[in-house]
This record gives sequence, C-alpha cells and structure tokens, in this order.
Amino acid sequence: MASDPSLIIENATFYRMFFTCYDVPRTNYLLGTVQICQATSTSGDVTTFMPVHTGGGHSPEFNVQGLALLGRDGQWDELLESCFALKSTLSSMIHPDALYLLYYSGYMNTSSVGQMGFPASMGLAYSMDGYTFTRYQDEPVVRPTPGWYDNDAVYSPTMLFDPLDPSRLLMIYAAHCYFNCTTHGPGVTLIGAYTHDFVNWVKMPRPIIDINLF
Repeated sequence: MASDPSLIIENATFYRMFFTCYDVPRTNYLLGTVQICQATSTSGDVTTFMPVHTGGGHSPEFNVQGLALLGRDGQWDELLESCFALKSTLSSMIHPDALYLLYYSGYMNTSSVGQMGFPASMGLAYSMDGYTFTRYQDEPVVRPTPGWYDNDAVYSPTMLFDPLDPSRLLMIYAAHCYFNCTTHGPGVTLIGAYTHDFVNWVKMPRPIIDINLF
C-alpha cells in the first residue's frame, strides 16, 4: 500500500517522495501497520526505495521497503500516516542538525487492522540528510481541540511559507470531528494554521471550508 504522497524537489534530477506505507508481517498481512516511507527518483517516474527495513515493525517478523519513520509501540503515534515533508535552512532553529522536516499524523493501534485512526495528532521529526529522521519531541506539535472541528483527528497537512512573511509557515489540514462536536455538526473541514518556529501552531478561529457548504 502507498498513499498520501509528499514531494521534495531537490533539483532538476533528484526528487524525494514521502508517503504512507504498510509494514506487513511475513506471517499475516492483516496484522500490518501503517508507517512513513520514502522513495527517491532522478527522473520523476522511476523510483528507488531505501533498503528493506527488517524488524522495523512491531516484531522481527515485520519488514518494509523504504521506511523513513516508524511508529512507537503503546504511544500516541503507534501508527503513522498522511505526512508532509519540507526542506528549509530555517529548520535549524529547532535543532542544529535539522534541514529536513517531516510532519505526520499519528494515533494508537486500537483495532486489529489499524484502521480506527482516532484520535490523531500531528508530530514532527527532523533530519540532516533526508534519510535518517529523529522525533523533535515525544509529544505532538498539533493536538485535536476538544469539542471543535478537529475533535477527533488532525490529518493531511499541506504547508507553504507565507510570501508576505517568509518567516511564517502556513498550513491547511483536514480536521475530523465525529463525536462531541459541540459547535457544529460531524464531518471533515479544512482548517488553517500558522507558526513562526515550526513547533507552536496557531489555529485559525474558523474553517477555510466548512462541511455546511456542501
């Protein structure tokens, strides 16, 4: 399985693609887990995966090709998906070795096939070389707001630097609310947010696109 791609164009002849992948055990594919993988390309159409990561899942029976970031057993980010990757020299403000940033949604494995996905928060990892990623902190950088549009999940971020303020990073993400939606009806909306330090995000007070419009 491969989904939710995020692309970094290094130059005219080298591309990085981060995506949601399925870490499958050799004995039972139904026990697989979703993680973040990476593939590279020099042409844009032929990809090269990072080496197969044996033992990268939740037991030595697991292996996945191109693993970039692995979920943590029993933690809020046990399963990972819908990432967004970016490269910026400003990333060094969170760590001297940070050149690449990888935002990802994470949640606990509450079902046998890992498809519940709620509640989901957003974490942050960094890398100097674009291959080996380290979590910035153990806790999420963006959490669901109880009773609000993202009460149940923060998913599918897309980001860009503000052309009017290059020090500000803008984000749009999919906000999921199905339970305890005290200010609106259940469903998925698009929410905007911004940060000046890659870690502390300010959510816009109202959705960019509201479920009531459809």
